Amino acid sequence: MPQLYGHSVHTHPKGDADLDYLKEQDSQGLLVKSTDSKATFDLSLADDLDYYYLDDNILKIFIDKKATIGTEKISRNELKHINKQIKSVKDLIEFDIKVVKNAAKADIGMAKFNNMVDDLGEDSVGAWDPVDNFDLGLPSICWEDTIIKNDKKLAKFDTKSTISHEIGHIFGLEHPLTDFFDDHPNTIMGGDELIEKDGPFLTKQDLNLIAQGWDVYESNPNIYG
Repeated sequence: MPQLYGHSVHTHPKGDADLDYLKEQDSQGLLVKSTDSKATFDLSLADDLDYYYLDDNILKIFIDKKATIGTEKISRNELKHINKQIKSVKDLIEFDIKVVKNAAKADIGMAKFNNMVDDLGEDSVGAWDPVDNFDLGLPSICWEDTIIKNDKKLAKFDTKSTISHEIGHIFGLEHPLTDFFDDHPNTIMGGDELIEKDGPFLTKQDLNLIAQGWDVYESNPNIYG
């Protein structure tokens, strides 16, 4: 079964299977490691994005504001967050990113769900599904609202963190090469992103790793050669 790239802050991590996958990628020389954080960049993710969606050098994204492929509308606050996060990535990569209004014209989607388990059978608060295992009509990042009793502000913060984490996966970022809930300063790609001082966004170190990872990939796009 193809790899699902999940983020489960308040349920459970992918655990040993996910860590085993990363170790295997590392053994094959397919991980770029940050010198400033414990996050990693998966060259095979970059390769898939390039091979399947970047023939015109444009990544077309459908943001499912009205819940046409998801089951819950994306809030204005979340939409603002998504656009800000996309803008921060656009400055780092050689290809263009274009938001489109029609899912049929998109390469990938971004969709929100009322309940990931009930709607998709996915036991996490968010996931990047690069091969459309969820049968939404296109590869998508998916998420649900984080529920934290008696702290709606923190819950909204964590939901935005989930969105940014999954956007990181789209552009090649992977989890650290340690247990998901270990201490992972300076990256939102681990399970302790609530402590990040930069807010619920990809950190400066994460953005630097995206730039570094794509530089490595573009210098030798035949990663399996």
